[in-house]
Amino acid sequence: MSFHVIKNTLNEFGGLAGLFPNLDKSCCFFDGASDVDIVCLERIMNIPIVLFGISNYWGQCIFLPCGVCKEIENFVRTFLWTGAGLDKYKSNVAWSWVGRRKDEGGLGIKSLQDWNISCMSIHLWNICSKNDTLWVKWINTYKIKGACLWSMKSRSIDTWVRRKFMHLRD
Repeated sequence: MSFHVIKNTLNEFGGLAGLFPNLDKSCCFFDGASDVDIVCLERIMNIPIVLFGISNYWGQCIFLPCGVCKEIENFVRTFLWTGAGLDKYKSNVAWSWVGRRKDEGGLGIKSLQDWNISCMSIHLWNICSKNDTLWVKWINTYKIKGACLWSMKSRSIDTWVRRKFMHLRD
């Protein structure tokens, strides 16, 4: 299995260089792993496993409206407190407390709205740094047309997404 190779390589590197990863500060990211794989990985690697979900992919593709983010967080919140029944009248814990890091007593669940803003900020960063991707080249050629992103003004005829980017920029 590939995670055995990763573990053995890290140990071999540590033996040669004397540098070992700090397991308290290390985290492995995987996508598409089954529950059985996760348990095996955690046992072998002895570090927390974080799975990227659909929110990462779609968060980098589209800008989600705040109402959609709130509705999704509401479903997650209700599911956490009541299970699959989605009964809204069970005892709740403050959502801000759930979002705290695990070492602070929370569940480490990130706010979807904050995550959405972070993903869109990455797009702004790529546009400003003129990252060598087809999308950034297209935006710079056909939408920005060589103008400075910071001096552009938002207009009422702009698309919803462009207005959101301009608002995020400000």
